[in-house]
Amino acid sequence: MIKFTNLNFKYMNSDKKCLENINLEIKKNECILFTGVSGCGKTSILRLINGLIPNFYFGELTGQVCIDDENITNMDIRDISRKVNSVFQNPKSQFFNAIVEDELAFKPENYNMNPKDIVKNIKDILEKYKLKDFQKRNLFTLSGGEKQRICCLTSETFPAEIIVLDEPSSNLDVDSIEKLREIITKWKKEGKTIIIAEHRLWYLMGLADRVYYMKEGKIERTFSGNEFEDIPYKALKEMGLRSNQNRKLKFYSGIGNITDNKANKYKNNNLIQIDYLKFRVKEKELLDIKNIFLPMNSIIGIVGLNGVGKSTFMNCFCGLEKKSKEVIKVAGIKMDKKQRLKKSYIVMQDVNHQLFTESIEEEMKVNLSAKYADGKYIDILKSLNLYHLLEKHPMSLSGGQKQRLAIATAMVSDRDIIFFDEPTSGLDYYHMQEVAKNMLELKKERKTIFIITHDYELIEECCEHILCFDNQSKRIIGNFSDEKITKLYLGEKHGR
Repeated sequence: MIKFTNLNFKYMNSDKKCLENINLEIKKNECILFTGVSGCGKTSILRLINGLIPNFYFGELTGQVCIDDENITNMDIRDISRKVNSVFQNPKSQFFNAIVEDELAFKPENYNMNPKDIVKNIKDILEKYKLKDFQKRNLFTLSGGEKQRICCLTSETFPAEIIVLDEPSSNLDVDSIEKLREIITKWKKEGKTIIIAEHRLWYLMGLADRVYYMKEGKIERTFSGNEFEDIPYKALKEMGLRSNQNRKLKFYSGIGNITDNKANKYKNNNLIQIDYLKFRVKEKELLDIKNIFLPMNSIIGIVGLNGVGKSTFMNCFCGLEKKSKEVIKVAGIKMDKKQRLKKSYIVMQDVNHQLFTESIEEEMKVNLSAKYADGKYIDILKSLNLYHLLEKHPMSLSGGQKQRLAIATAMVSDRDIIFFDEPTSGLDYYHMQEVAKNMLELKKERKTIFIITHDYELIEECCEHILCFDNQSKRIIGNFSDEKITKLYLGEKHGR
């Protein structure tokens, strides 16, 4: 169905091939996984299949990519899109409408489908996935997981035999990833050909028929689904890959809650104390937090399902929510919103919102503190593998590179309290480790770091405490110290 023959590709203005001597064949109804460290070429493989290369991303292409025995270079992008549907890493990058119903109708309308058939298809698809209530919803009010599901559903309103997914789980929590797995499972049963580029591996175990491990633009190794599932975690780490097993956080109270009595072991001048923090919108209570004590100069993971209030807690703590009510003391000193705002720095989940300049070097200077003046920020760029991109425009970077740049800007700001919102989304194991190392370096400089994350591997690498948010009450139900962190996760392996 899809065949690569002696394929080589080099992007325009690049000195190095991103794909080299690719030979492979994907048959109908196969689920194929491409994995490897960032920049290994897996996304470029997908771009060749869906026609973005060479129709949108230009460069030097030799060899052949054929879909149903037809060379893609001889196919119009419109014809390719009849055969191939795409789901991207960031759902917002592929939305053309504001309302779910309009978005689902967009592609079939462009292909002049009968309006009655479009309406029926949308109704059937929403019922099939139990999302009937979403029909009139505004896309921009949906959670990350809900947006990603709508992206997947657009692949069914104008059905194609091939579906490519580029890191579809990178911004999702565990529950949303499970729902994504359910959708892919249905596609597989319906006979679709599914091609996925991913760093997160566990949810595809039992689904992937074949796994291609890529390195520096080449296919380094090929595994059957069963062979890949049996690779030990240690071997995966040596390959720069994430775990192939899921671990779910056990959400329950009563284990290691820090009470007023236990807080006595911390000195007031080394303690963040939240007497209370309340936030509501109209009649809806979003946060109700009382009596939380946290040691400063530590790394604190903030965990819980999407929508429980983790990011809202961050915004309230940093003084960004004007309507919140709180009493927060830092090192024994009660601080109002303005004081906390000056003391805090946030790295957002969607880092596109906080990259403003025309080069990495200029970006580093936006919040540059005196401590990192005179070029001292260069060491940070080197540690995050960004120095060689110094003159690159931030918007030209990959998702993982943008994430690392935002982390670098936080480090040079020299603020005392730094919040990271999903700092390792879309990162491979190697770069996740680099982020963890930089968190530990920040701690050495007596910073207090909060990490909102679903990434248990990051938590195990660097977090000393966990704040656990409850899904129902919107309260913090657990405050766990480092010796209990590894006990909070249950391994779960998907069967074939």
